[in-house]
Amino acid sequence: DARIIRGIMPAMAETEYGKAEPGLMVVITGPSGAGKDMVMNGLLERFPGMERVVTYTSRPLNEARGEMDGVDYHFVTDEEFQEMRAKGKFLESVPYGEHFKGTTRGVVEQVLAGVDVVWRIDMSRAAGVEELFEDKFDRQTAAALLARTVVIAIIPDRVETLRQRWNEGRRGDRREFNRRMRQDARVWRESKGEFDYVLVNCDGKQKETVGRVVEIIENL
Repeated sequence: DARIIRGIMPAMAETEYGKAEPGLMVVITGPSGAGKDMVMNGLLERFPGMERVVTYTSRPLNEARGEMDGVDYHFVTDEEFQEMRAKGKFLESVPYGEHFKGTTRGVVEQVLAGVDVVWRIDMSRAAGVEELFEDKFDRQTAAALLARTVVIAIIPDRVETLRQRWNEGRRGDRREFNRRMRQDARVWRESKGEFDYVLVNCDGKQKETVGRVVEIIENL
């Protein structure tokens, strides 16, 4: 079931970007195979004005899964990713498995301009959103962003569900799966209290999960 960790309230604030009401930033997180993409796509269908944040990854594009560059991720090489990071292009970036993931600063500019966005990121990054904003922006801007940010964790009913979805999605070998599971388990133990809502996405009840997320957004 969903559980509320902290309240979210709209805010008007004078920031370095000017006086405006920020858009809503919906952060969808969870372990690989938990159903983040399904929830994100459900939100985009329900809220046509909401925009998808397309993050960067240094892993190869998976054609077997039907992935598209610029839609699922911006796919770059390890060298390109490190060059972007060295130039300060990323708002945040972290290693995940054998590769890297990151988000450019454009997502914040969108939200501060009043655009509602859905941002799908892994749990280590989602758990650090508050600290990230407070580190990267002035006090008023960080407060305005946090007041319009909701972090929703999607978790499976059992680990076997993740393994099954991993295999069905042809995401990689068993070693990579185990590596990600260890990383996700550690982050969950250390940071589960940082998420505003936690939803269990039971196998066969994915539509219900999307419906519960839509209800959360509509009641903010």
